[in-house]
Formats: sequence, structure tokens, C-alpha cells
Amino acid sequence: MNSYIYDYSNYENKFNFNYSHYKKTLNKNNNFSLTIIVFFIILLLGLCVFFKPQTKDLNKFYYAQIGDFQTYNEALNLSTQLQNDGVTSYVYFDKSYHVLLSFYSTSSDAEKVTENLKNDFENSDVFSISFARFFKRTYLSNNQNSAIEDYLKTTYQTILSLEHLANQLDRSSISFNEAKILLQALLEDYDSMFDTIISNFRTNSSFNVSKKYANEILVTLTNLIKKEEQEFSALLRYHIIDISINYANFSDNI
Repeated sequence: MNSYIYDYSNYENKFNFNYSHYKKTLNKNNNFSLTIIVFFIILLLGLCVFFKPQTKDLNKFYYAQIGDFQTYNEALNLSTQLQNDGVTSYVYFDKSYHVLLSFYSTSSDAEKVTENLKNDFENSDVFSISFARFFKRTYLSNNQNSAIEDYLKTTYQTILSLEHLANQLDRSSISFNEAKILLQALLEDYDSMFDTIISNFRTNSSFNVSKKYANEILVTLTNLIKKEEQEFSALLRYHIIDISINYANFSDNI
């Protein structure tokens, strides 16, 4: 809103008017103007609250980044080289093209990995992306907001469980067959929880987007279980990056 400053200092001399009468009139006008201004301020605040899209509880995901390029072809070249060496990477665009190797839920874990990577990739760094684990939309009912909150929490916990599974597999704490059994159980739990949560959604854009995103996760994990050991390990890390980034974008736009 623009502010205007009016100078009344020369008003009396210029127009030769009765100043005392003017002051009374001006006071009345000022009182009326003040009432109008207060009314519009209250109205504006009310509109801001009504149309406020979301109140976010922001968090971050972290990734081991080994390259950051201005063009897609540069990022693709590095990703292809890695693939030829048996390493799966993920190219993500956010102002520039980021070549990502792995996902981490904490910055400290990501920093440890990137430090170790600097011997082979001097530009290794931690890349992070913000997401909303929870928010409320003012025009949705309490049940609707509760369903969205449950859905976001469930998906978030699934991502953390996938990370834990990948870490166990990397450390050889579990065998390939055990990893597949755990992933199958995780898939069934997510499917079951999502069915329960989605029943509280009203059919609208949030419902459609949520269902589409959840189905993509279910299909991805179902196909992953069918993979052989070497491909399974590589694709598990890749899909965690993909699911987490999509989750971050999804949670911001649901």
C-alpha cells in the first residue's frame, strides 16, 4: 500500500479561510477517515487469514552431491560415466543441475559421506531441499487437515525406513533376501495405512494428488522387490532420492 503525505502548512494563507472552523471540520473528517482506515485494515487482515494457503513446519532432506552444472548435458555426462562404473546417480534440477548419489535424513550423515567423496569428486558437497512435514489449510475441515497430516507423516516415516534399510544393506547387517522381506513388509504397511488415511479425504484436488503420489510409491517399491541383488541395491538408493524429492515437492503443493 502506498503512503501519501499531505502538506497543509500553506493552506490557510493560500485560501484565506477560517482556521478554527477548518480545525473542527478537519477533526470530524479525520475521525471519519480513521474509522474507514481501521475498517479496511481489519478487513485486510481477515482476508489475509482466510486466504493464507498454509502454515508450514519446514524440514530438510540432505543429499550427497558430486556435481553441480549449468547445463543438463554436463550433468548427464557425469551421470553416464558413473553408470558405466556401476554407480547409480540422480540428476535433479533446481536453478542448476545437481548430480546426487544418496539420500540422508540428517546433515551430519550427508557431510561425512561428502567428505569421503572429495578424494574422487573434488566438488562434492551437501545438497538440501526443504519440505513441509505438516501444514494446515484454513478452508479445510479438521478431519481433512488431520487426514493430510497423517498422510504426510506416514510417507515421511516410510522414507526414513527406506533409508534405514539401505544403510543396513550397505553395512551388510542384513542379507539381500532379508532386505527384500523387510521391503515387502514396509510396502504392505504403507499400502494398508494409506487405505485407512485416504478414507478420510474428501474427493478433491488434494485427494487426487495424494492418491496419485502414493500409487507411484507403491508401484516403485513393488517393482524394486522383483530386482536381482546388484540392481536392487543400486536402485534402492536411487528410488529413495526420487521418492524424497517428489515428497518435498508434493508436500509443498498438496
